[in-house]
Amino acid sequence: MTVVSVILGVLLVICGFSIMWTPIMTFLSIATLLAIVLMVWGIMAVVNCVSTKVYGWRIVVAILAIVLAFILMISPGTALGTDLIILYLAAAFLVARGLLSIILAIKSAKGAPNKMWIFGIILGILAVILGIIFFVHPLVEVVAIGFMISFYFIYAGFDLIYVGFRSGSGGDDGDDSAAAA
Repeated sequence: MTVVSVILGVLLVICGFSIMWTPIMTFLSIATLLAIVLMVWGIMAVVNCVSTKVYGWRIVVAILAIVLAFILMISPGTALGTDLIILYLAAAFLVARGLLSIILAIKSAKGAPNKMWIFGIILGILAVILGIIFFVHPLVEVVAIGFMISFYFIYAGFDLIYVGFRSGSGGDDGDDSAAAA
């Protein structure tokens, strides 16, 4: 398993750096990833409904997920629309989360013995500003999301490489059952 972890880790790091050079294409493939997730979930839910003989709304939603996955896969316009919806939902989330952070920080400031609530206000203001920038300049958000995915792939790859070498080094893996015998 250690060799597989190292190989997968190296592949993830390579993919992460590849994604870093094409962040816009990475963002535009989010709808395809969503379609794959919907397809897999829909098929698993239908199989679960049939095997447990539990039908009703659950199987209807599963079939709708499969249909939506097919639509996203075969219609580029629908996929682009989905990407845009995700884009503006992320911007709206940042604005809403920032406002909520500011409100909660102001509420906690009344009885707080220290000034840590100021960080909540600062982070809330930054989130609102970032959300507004994303609304006004969506291309900035597209590039940012692409880079975040890239950094995650690189992090996950190095993590898998570390786990692969760590588990293959014969070091202490937390199993003390041999020492007790």
